[in-house]
Amino acid sequence: MIKILVWTEGDPAPGQIAAGYFRFYGHAYLEVFHTDVAGAVADPSAVQVMAEDGIDITSLESSTPDSLGPAEFQYVLVPESIPNHHLSSGWKKQSRLIRLPGYHSPGQKGTLAEEQLQQLRDAREEIKKYVLKFIGKEIMSDI
Repeated sequence: MIKILVWTEGDPAPGQIAAGYFRFYGHAYLEVFHTDVAGAVADPSAVQVMAEDGIDITSLESSTPDSLGPAEFQYVLVPESIPNHHLSSGWKKQSRLIRLPGYHSPGQKGTLAEEQLQQLRDAREEIKKYVLKFIGKEIMSDI
């Protein structure tokens, strides 16, 4: 099994969406972990937009980086906005660090809940395309 870590800081929803797609599309050959600095249960908005796409992520929980310890991952996927110094040095040495383009926290303070959901749906579609491309290009060449 190929081990993947999806790392987020702050809003866990986009990372949970990515982890959900990696688990759904790569279940036969991927072991997927999601970490968030604070740790988190599945974000209700992420659960909702993934359910709209037929994927259940209600049982997804985010680990804290410390709880993962010195685990070895073949790939660590992080948003472009997270600086390298926030990542475990062990993961950077052992893993292929992949920056996720366009991977951002949707929603702005002060926007209506439906607008935030629509922004998360748009982000979901970007993330889905990226995950499918990544699996096809990177993962399939490794197995």
